[in-house]
Amino acid sequence: MEKTALDILLDENCDDNFFLYDLDDKKIEFEQHAIIPLDDKIYCIAKPVEPLEGMEDDEAIVFLIDEEKEELIEIVDEEIIEKLFVEYDKL
Repeated sequence: MEKTALDILLDENCDDNFFLYDLDDKKIEFEQHAIIPLDDKIYCIAKPVEPLEGMEDDEAIVFLIDEEKEELIEIVDEEIIEKLFVEYDKL
């Protein structure tokens, strides 16, 4: 059975890439960079393996890992993103 993105991200011994689908049902491979707990939530910083349109090479995407709904939610709130990258820099 193929592991889901959540299975991969929540396995502390796994640093495999994971796959998500865009709105056009195109499969996109992501490289995980960090899993960061913050304010009683868990976030993932990931970067697409192949550059996405409109993204710079040094940019990453931040996702909230919602275990209850079993989904990843892209975060666009700059305040949360800034807090996460402060924590990421501490790593």
